[in-house]
Amino acid sequence: MPIIEIVSVGSDVLSLNQVDFDIAIIEESRAKSFCGVFRGRLAGQEGAIVHLGNPVLEGGAEGGLSVLKITDWECRPTKKEPSSPGLGRADNSQPSRFKLLINYQIEVSEVIRQALNASPDKTAHFIAYVQLGTDAGQLQETSPVGFWTLHDTKGLAWNTLYRLRA
Repeated sequence: MPIIEIVSVGSDVLSLNQVDFDIAIIEESRAKSFCGVFRGRLAGQEGAIVHLGNPVLEGGAEGGLSVLKITDWECRPTKKEPSSPGLGRADNSQPSRFKLLINYQIEVSEVIRQALNASPDKTAHFIAYVQLGTDAGQLQETSPVGFWTLHDTKGLAWNTLYRLRA
């Protein structure tokens, strides 16, 4: 299940209101990722975390969050990986990059903006995870402008923690 999370490093709370967003948001005051790959990188780090999801939570809140319906999976390039049920393509390749659908980019940008503003050192993490083969997770440092430029030109890489500094 594809997951996107945003961490406001060093902040206690963002106080986001679900009614202000079409995407589903779950905010927690402790930066604990749903993604096991990145838990070690966040261990001991203070901060609020926002888990993003499809506008309608499938299976209710207990069904888990997925961003399958707010992301463009046809973004190139692709790499050959063993197919996961419901995520693979006919040629058995998996998308290694994605873009947020245009209708949700402004909302995600707003969550990132608030996360950066709430962080004492103006740092936020954008975590993109999907179970694709054995990828252990990458770290990429960038600015918010660099992040959105990468998003718009090449797409964002799955299994990557983007450290954003304003």
